[in-house]
Amino acid sequence: MKIKKVNLVYFSATNTTKKVLHAIAEGIDSAKPQEYDITLGQIEKVEFAKDELVIFGVPVFSGRIPELTIAALNKFTGDDTPAIVVCLYGNRDYDDALLELRNTIAANNYTILSAGAFIGQHSIFPQTASNRPDPLDLDIANKFGEQSLAYLAKYSSSQEVDLNIPEVIVKGNFPYRETKPIPLKPSTNRSCILCGKCARNCPTQAIPLDNPRKTDSSLCISCGRCIFICPENSRNFRGLTYQVVSKKFNRDNIVRKEPELFFPSLVD
Repeated sequence: MKIKKVNLVYFSATNTTKKVLHAIAEGIDSAKPQEYDITLGQIEKVEFAKDELVIFGVPVFSGRIPELTIAALNKFTGDDTPAIVVCLYGNRDYDDALLELRNTIAANNYTILSAGAFIGQHSIFPQTASNRPDPLDLDIANKFGEQSLAYLAKYSSSQEVDLNIPEVIVKGNFPYRETKPIPLKPSTNRSCILCGKCARNCPTQAIPLDNPRKTDSSLCISCGRCIFICPENSRNFRGLTYQVVSKKFNRDNIVRKEPELFFPSLVD
């Protein structure tokens, strides 16, 4: 089976997920994949053909995929289209996120080719997994793309587009773990120039455009996008509670974790 087009679909508040997906695409030898950034949502429906490949990537929030991504992901439907699913987590655990992502994508008429859990700098506690994905992570992602393409060739015919790929079994539990609101929210300091860039780029519209120094805690998902995108570095997580929790979290998750990769179950 010859892949005519590689597509990337990702929620990437701080560009870490995007970076990993690009490395995977390079391993598949796709220099210019079609990109769909769903960080701010997805309005139009998109249908992928059998001879395309789609790489889906989302971050892990409290062991699950972000709830707001599900509606966006459901806008993309396949036609027994091969798909690679990837989650990115901050060196604690990805819990049920990869399983949830696999199931969500498979339900939209895709054949799961492979799956991976990669590590990225934690969005709330940036000292944990600092500067990841690093060159080693990206090299693994690149080779993951190569391996995934090899499995596609193994389980498909060069003349036909019908796939016969065994199930890709990943870690996780169902029912999925319950999530709780994250109490830590970013705030601004006096260096804020009221440019509104954070408000225009907030995935949940938690920052009012007419007063971007404010944050609606009931809407904020603590994704870190406003911190990442602020040109004045005025947004950040602050306060005594944050400092205490941050020290404990960094201490508890100091041991480096490595990407975990999953491929079709071995069949004789």
